[in-house]
Amino acid sequence: MQNVQVTHDTSTNNARSESSIAINPNNPNQIVAASKKFANIHTYDFTLATEYSTDGGQTWHASPALALPAGATVMTDPTLAWDDSNNVFLVGLTGYNPPTWTTIGIVIYKSSDRGATWSAPNPIHNSPNDDKQWAAGDTHPKSPFHGHVYTVWDNNGIAFARTTDHGTTWTGTSGAAAGVQIAPGNTVYPEITVSDNGTVYVVSTDAQSLVAMLVSTDGGASFHSAPDPATGITTLEAALPAVDQFPELPGGTFRVISDPTVAAYGDIILVAWSDYRERSARIYYVRSVDGGSTWSSPSGQRLDTATVPSDFHHIMPQMVVDQLGVFGCVYYEFGPKPKKSLIDVVLSLSADEGVTFGRSVLTTQPWDPTIDAPWAHGDPRVTFIGDYMGLDASPQGFQPVWTDTRTGIQELFTTTVPADLGLCIVEVLNALEGGEIELVRRFRDQELAATPLGRRLTALVQRHGAEMARYVATDSELRAQAVSLLRRGVELIGSARSAEPGRLDREIIGDIGDLLDHVYPRASSGLRREIEQIRPELRAAEGKTVIEALR
Repeated sequence: MQNVQVTHDTSTNNARSESSIAINPNNPNQIVAASKKFANIHTYDFTLATEYSTDGGQTWHASPALALPAGATVMTDPTLAWDDSNNVFLVGLTGYNPPTWTTIGIVIYKSSDRGATWSAPNPIHNSPNDDKQWAAGDTHPKSPFHGHVYTVWDNNGIAFARTTDHGTTWTGTSGAAAGVQIAPGNTVYPEITVSDNGTVYVVSTDAQSLVAMLVSTDGGASFHSAPDPATGITTLEAALPAVDQFPELPGGTFRVISDPTVAAYGDIILVAWSDYRERSARIYYVRSVDGGSTWSSPSGQRLDTATVPSDFHHIMPQMVVDQLGVFGCVYYEFGPKPKKSLIDVVLSLSADEGVTFGRSVLTTQPWDPTIDAPWAHGDPRVTFIGDYMGLDASPQGFQPVWTDTRTGIQELFTTTVPADLGLCIVEVLNALEGGEIELVRRFRDQELAATPLGRRLTALVQRHGAEMARYVATDSELRAQAVSLLRRGVELIGSARSAEPGRLDREIIGDIGDLLDHVYPRASSGLRREIEQIRPELRAAEGKTVIEALR
């Protein structure tokens, strides 16, 4: 999958990290990304900077430097949101006196030209305790509140502001000023999202053992507490040793936190976080199908159920959902690759409303977090790659943006996971019933793993699965063939151990051959060789059961 470089700095002091990304709901070719941009990586001196794309993330342009309000010399914690009228908003946190940092407060910028230029800063709330803001726009046409933009942040409690007039004014809940507290001061790291029905959800954590939630059903005029999505969790802050007040993973020096993330589609809500209960950091999540009234389990379940080494760690999840209801969660995977601890970016997609998730590594090469690593608050013992990264989705696909050091400088990179691939996943999974996905997995792990031919087929999928997925995703005729064969293949697998197992008849062998014929002209040379080698074995399998064919 192509990795696109977003930023192009020449100085190692201009490190980029802690990214946000937002796609114009009216034009998915228009994308804006934001991040920290350091001036000095050793004194924790930085501001925010933005880049914009007008071609769906294939090329990027730097926006002019953002003006700072009076008294501010630094700005942090970028978050972006569009309204429904082609305006995009950047919410920042200003301060001065790096590296110790003295906070001033929350500031808003507005762009009406795709992020190419930005307004003067609009400070909406000043408090030395302001921190960790997040923003979300209601861009859903069927929502009664579409066009609203919301932001939340820490201020010894969860603070809130909204605009209902495209950024002309910012207020709090009904009758209150911007920055009104909507929850007391026992949780931090708030994140806000808007479902397609207009309901607003805010999640936060006590950074020890729970995730809390607030809900607004009236466009931010009021909020009420919902049942805690998760209790009894093991946050990184609670489980890992702290250096200068920040946890660090085994094998790493960069700081980490358990920052919860949330996405909603109708009344289906997913909340995820990085959890250390397994003595390795793993992404856990919970699911609600009734707008947060009840949750799938008290303390959550693993999101990525693939077997990964115990010295691999999954951190900084970011969750969104696209217009079809496909949920996506991006996160960093840190661990020995193969010996030195490096980072890959992983995207997990769910096309069954968050019941199960797949796994795709997006980075074409892992990156080294020790390269060009800023010192957090000027402490060389604690480095910085950000506390989060960005993810958004549009009809064109899922669009993450992450920190990466492959150039020798901390830069931003992105990729587009095509929407057609999401459609393909939906069609394929819709062809299967609940227990059949697990049936296919058991067949892969048992029958295929037990025979030389089965192991070769598994290796073939590993080598060429991504290539085949691209063809299937972008060709509706091929996709229909694949879904039909999958349906019949599952039936054969299900009967394989029965008294009367199904057999690979001439029709299904012919249909597999037709699918291979469809793929062959566009296939890579390696996949073509594999197709040529498998054809004789395919013909020889006619009339056999699946188990017999593998022997």
